[in-house]
Amino acid sequence: MEIGFDPFLRGLLLGLAVAMPVGPISLLCLHRTLAQGRLVGFVSGIGAASADAIYAAAAGFGIWFLSDLAINYRYSLQLVGGLVLCLMGLSILNSKPSGQSHEIKGKRILGAYGSTFLLTLANPATILFFMAAFSSIKVPLIDEQWSWILLFVVGTFVGSSIWWLALSCSASLLEHRISQNLRLFNTAAGCMIILLGLLAMANCLLSL
Repeated sequence: MEIGFDPFLRGLLLGLAVAMPVGPISLLCLHRTLAQGRLVGFVSGIGAASADAIYAAAAGFGIWFLSDLAINYRYSLQLVGGLVLCLMGLSILNSKPSGQSHEIKGKRILGAYGSTFLLTLANPATILFFMAAFSSIKVPLIDEQWSWILLFVVGTFVGSSIWWLALSCSASLLEHRISQNLRLFNTAAGCMIILLGLLAMANCLLSL
């Protein structure tokens, strides 16, 4: 029995849904696109998309050691993630806009990917989102489910990546309009990221 593209399309739509809400990762990608170039902004988004795919795989394949780890240590992860957001927000506030051409370096690309990857993994709500999604989806019988879930995970990654590509390209096209007010954008983005980090830490401490 052929599985078809249904799981891929479901995953693609879910990947778009989990990536589209405006949050700290979106602000980081926008800031990096304007300050360091389209590629750095897009790679930052790919880091988040990779973490989304891992959590989708954990929920779908039942990799319980990973899902249990995220749930059991969710408060610690939120606290660390909130602290990292505050530090990133402060870094953005202290950054100086540059009119120079963007220079692409391997370490910068790796750092952009790794930071958003870890930040997204530090949000346990993501795996709860995918677990809820799988509970509402009729997954095929055991002889087909591995292929079905694999296509779903690939679709999730592709859907999330499409959103980050669109976001980084759109920001890059508007760069010449925003560049004159880049300092103002950095201040607003930095303050919002710090606020989101403080809210994450406050929510964590209140839940203990």
